[in-house]
Amino acid sequence: NQTGDTTLAPIGRMASDWVARALLQTNRAQVLPAQWAGAATDAGNESDVRRIARVTGAGTAVSGTYYIDGGRVRFETAIIHSRSGSVLHALEPVTVARDSITMGLDLIGKRVTTALAARLEWSNELREITERSQPPTYQAYLQYVEGVRHFTSYRNAEAVRRFARAYELDSTFYLPRLYGILATYNSGRRASADSMVAELSQVRSHMTLFERTQLSAFEALRRKDHEAALVAMRKVAAMTPSSRFVIGHAAAAVAVNRPREAVRALLELNPAQDLVEGNVRYWDWLTISRHLLGQHRRELADARAAAAALAQRPEVELQQIRALAARGRVQEVASLLNDAAQRNPSADRRIHLMRVAAGELRAHGDAAAGLHIAGEIADLEAARGPSLELANALYEAERWDQARIVFEQLGRSNTLVLGRLGVLAARRGDRAEAMRVSDTLAALPNDRGSTSIWQARIAAQLGDAQAAVNLLRRAFAEGATYGIWLHTDPDFLRLHSHPSFRSMLRGAD
Repeated sequence: NQTGDTTLAPIGRMASDWVARALLQTNRAQVLPAQWAGAATDAGNESDVRRIARVTGAGTAVSGTYYIDGGRVRFETAIIHSRSGSVLHALEPVTVARDSITMGLDLIGKRVTTALAARLEWSNELREITERSQPPTYQAYLQYVEGVRHFTSYRNAEAVRRFARAYELDSTFYLPRLYGILATYNSGRRASADSMVAELSQVRSHMTLFERTQLSAFEALRRKDHEAALVAMRKVAAMTPSSRFVIGHAAAAVAVNRPREAVRALLELNPAQDLVEGNVRYWDWLTISRHLLGQHRRELADARAAAAALAQRPEVELQQIRALAARGRVQEVASLLNDAAQRNPSADRRIHLMRVAAGELRAHGDAAAGLHIAGEIADLEAARGPSLELANALYEAERWDQARIVFEQLGRSNTLVLGRLGVLAARRGDRAEAMRVSDTLAALPNDRGSTSIWQARIAAQLGDAQAAVNLLRRAFAEGATYGIWLHTDPDFLRLHSHPSFRSMLRGAD
């Protein structure tokens, strides 16, 4: 940005995104807009270009500057050899009115693609780009940028709002709609996300290859095919290596019990080179994958690296607590819980961290320490009055009779309540009642394997280990996803010595 006007800085990011979109459409290049790797692009000088290229491993860079020229904006673009910094091709400048920026970006994208196609001797693959490509409106792009910022910081509700506004401003700008689907899934609103996927599928033919590949992942999730979603996310990550889309690849791998693949993908990013600067999701999925593999020493080292890089983010507390609990370091867990409570007095946040600590301690053999923390959670919830949260806390604190009373008060219309009552019946040896509940659950709507998981919990507590494992396998086939929950769930702790369950915990790859 050489205009002297900082409010015009997003134009450079928009130009970078648009050139990448045009190049991705050829399906002949791996492409990475610098800001997708977390790299700053405002300076635009030769040393910055070479640094970014070195970090991303790019062989060729597209670099541009833009100026105010009267009431118009002039763009100057060059194709550069990344390692030497020499200019391979200087494109003819593009000048447009300030209120017609997108026209200039469209022309730049086409010229860059044509120049690279000629230099790299690609076949004639430009017709689809020339006919279909259209950059978004500037206001829509600004909303998209804000949406990404909120999404990266786990502020899903605001991210959904920003992405929806971007799509409302420009219904041909599909990237914010795709991000909006992901943020909506993350908010737990699966029905809404599925509806958005169905809507977007109707305009699939108007999308770029990159966008269609992302949509394929969501279409797979809609039909509960997590393996197909992983295949699509592998392709997305391969098209944009060293970008935040690699994190999506890792998340998709964990969902189908492939934590080793997730670790391999994430280690292709180098946080020391700022590729994921400020992105807590990178550290979340890396520590989760390490945890699932039992690599707790490395997990703790990664959690501490996250804390050093993102000291102000509350999520890094959870990563450290989980790793320390897995290693049985009870005093350090207690110290972190106290520190977190002082920094953030929110009862909900404190209880969430305590619940993670309790579950991990019990899963890793320290039942007494885990039960003590679970009891503290139950006392905190009791002070807030009867609720589903209190019932669950009493259950996890093994105050079975008290938990049963609260669950009965809540009524059996809720699948979770009905499932808990079935497990409680199994725990007190009432096999007939437990099986009645299990049969009732089997007749209920089964949202992504949820009722099968409750039946598995009941079977586990009745001592039917193989039946529980079989029900879990059915749940995963029905759309349930793997994750840390499987090894910390108190109802499955007694399965940890069962060979089939241990094999399930180890990961598929």
